[in-house]
Amino acid sequence: MNNVVWLIGTAQTLLWGALYYLFPALLLHWEEYYGWSRAELTLALAIAVVVSAIFAPYAGRLIDKGKGPVMQPLSALIGAVLLFCLPYANSLTMFYLIWALIGVTMAGCLYEACFAFIIRHLGDNAKRAITLITLMAGFASTICFPLADYLARHYHVNTAVQLFALSIALIAVPAFWIGARQIAAHKPDTETHYAAAGGTSHNFLRQPTFWLLAASFSLLTINHGVILNHLLPILADRQIDESIAILAIAMIGPMQVLGRIVWMAFDSRFSVATVTLACFAGMGMATLCLIFSSSALFLLIGFVALQGASYGVISIIKPLITRDIMGNRNFGAITGAMALPYLICFAASPYIGSLIWQWQGYDVTLWVIWGLAIAALSCLLLTLLIHRRQTVPDKEEVVSLSSWTKQPD
Repeated sequence: MNNVVWLIGTAQTLLWGALYYLFPALLLHWEEYYGWSRAELTLALAIAVVVSAIFAPYAGRLIDKGKGPVMQPLSALIGAVLLFCLPYANSLTMFYLIWALIGVTMAGCLYEACFAFIIRHLGDNAKRAITLITLMAGFASTICFPLADYLARHYHVNTAVQLFALSIALIAVPAFWIGARQIAAHKPDTETHYAAAGGTSHNFLRQPTFWLLAASFSLLTINHGVILNHLLPILADRQIDESIAILAIAMIGPMQVLGRIVWMAFDSRFSVATVTLACFAGMGMATLCLIFSSSALFLLIGFVALQGASYGVISIIKPLITRDIMGNRNFGAITGAMALPYLICFAASPYIGSLIWQWQGYDVTLWVIWGLAIAALSCLLLTLLIHRRQTVPDKEEVVSLSSWTKQPD
């Protein structure tokens, strides 16, 4: 199984590097090459993320139908072809169209689809596989940014794009194809089959736990998205030296990896619910550290450690807590539907941050996103409370059951 995880992890690393991180890595080069404004260019990535959110439920349903071993490598291959064709976009409209289509392929091969597929087939054994995959893919940005910049500077921006596309086609696709077929050899839980006879795949939409869980992760991703995209100007606004600010930004990625390593070391000692609550609380505390970092610089270290480690573990814990709360049945459809608001909120978070900043500045922005983190934690707590009441009978029920089953003297 370790060999399979390495194959999927390699594919995810290359896919995240090429289909997501390549965009910000080449943004300044594209700005110079095309002559389009930064706002016009960044809209393309937002379109891709929104489109991926829209198609995520469809990808989930295909996974529930057992199409995951074909859908994921095929999505990666189509993504590679589209990326290879990107240099031939001779208008902003064509640039947007290609990124919109890339968004469709993202829905079929990145984390949401990949983890739903793994959980469907590996069940309780999925935790370690997902952790190892995210450990590998956590280095995607570390590899992508310097490599893409080097290729663009010493060769050409279009050469960089097409080489990344080839890395998907020649390495990621075969790795995904082999790895996915081996994982699919593990039979899924009988409960995970799609739309069993007489059933429907949308019953979960009637459950308050689904909506509360979706709200909790969506609110938290706005917090992270605003911080991630506005961190440099936020730190400048707090009069923190630029070199320190850049170092702080650079350390968030390694802190994510460190958080995942710690999770691997201690995951057997704590329940998934406990770790999820700790991560949500950690991100709220991280925002508080950032708010007060201008008066106490050491709090910036606390912010980087808490924000990076907490969000790094959340990427692992999200499908696991979803499975614990919602169950196995139609898991692909559930995660796909949950990804819709989650990804839309992530795509909109930079704009939300800009609106609040224009309205009242970064001080108010930080307090607002701290409030969102607290709201997310509250939704999660309520989800767990409802789930507990649904799965644990109250005392009267236990007494009634015991008296019903008690044998006469």
